[in-house]
Amino acid sequence: MVAFKNHLPQQDIQVLANRLAQLIETLPKLKATTRALLLAAYVPPKQAEFLRRRGIDYADDAGNVHLDAPGVLIHVEGKRPDRTNTKPRGITKGWVKVVLAGLLRPTLFEGPYHELAAAAGVTAPTVMTCLRDLQRRGLLDARGRHRRTLIGRRELLPLWTHAYVNTLRPRLNERRLRVQKAVPDDLLRRVQEVLKAHDIAWCTTGATTALALTHYYQTDVTEIYAAPDAITDAVARELKAQPTQGEANLIVIEPPIPNLVRQTTQDDAVPTAPALLAYAELRYHGTGQANDAAELLLPLIEAPDAPTT
Repeated sequence: MVAFKNHLPQQDIQVLANRLAQLIETLPKLKATTRALLLAAYVPPKQAEFLRRRGIDYADDAGNVHLDAPGVLIHVEGKRPDRTNTKPRGITKGWVKVVLAGLLRPTLFEGPYHELAAAAGVTAPTVMTCLRDLQRRGLLDARGRHRRTLIGRRELLPLWTHAYVNTLRPRLNERRLRVQKAVPDDLLRRVQEVLKAHDIAWCTTGATTALALTHYYQTDVTEIYAAPDAITDAVARELKAQPTQGEANLIVIEPPIPNLVRQTTQDDAVPTAPALLAYAELRYHGTGQANDAAELLLPLIEAPDAPTT
């Protein structure tokens, strides 16, 4: 089994390794010594170490190689690709927003530019630039202005995740709060009561959403999407919270696109972000437990018709 990745630095290596393992399982019965081989423009050292642990061979254009076959072991490492002045094209904050809106509602890729622009909170020219980039990458089939279809969802997911983590997420505003003597369940109930009373739209994200969807990985930190400036000092006092620049157990994150959060009513359950965004937030944290929790969300977001909430 051979896979070629031209943009490996932008791929989620764990997702890629899992996908190779799944592909091997679908092939006709193979010899016990059969291994996957990854070809890439460049395999960074940390990714190379991960691939070796997973039993995946690799080779890149810079000369780094690991081939482990019966009676043969080839291992070359330490070479970096030649520096160039060419900057990656297409990956901007607007690109991340447009792709996010389209991944959550794939029909937006097929409709008018202005509808996708409104959903992503960007301009129509930004949408056109993003769609051209997706077409150039072979991820979007564009046969006309109103005949566009996303054909590379699985390939797009790790690319988008990397872009969210590195391009958009660090630019989202936050309000960090420290709530005294609050366990996560009690804190969520308090957040729901107070934000409802002030008509503040919100939803959980990250580990908080992952716990609701998979019943795995409970942390002491509750993360929500809401307008940070809506959490005024008066609202914070009702939450029994103090603003902090240090350790926080309630983090209010600016929603990455419009209409992601909504106001709740008294009978509503705790609102949750789409699984895709919970996954991206976990990857943003990047700890071992966060990555494990993210893996459990993959079945909810990889399939073309997978639920997004």
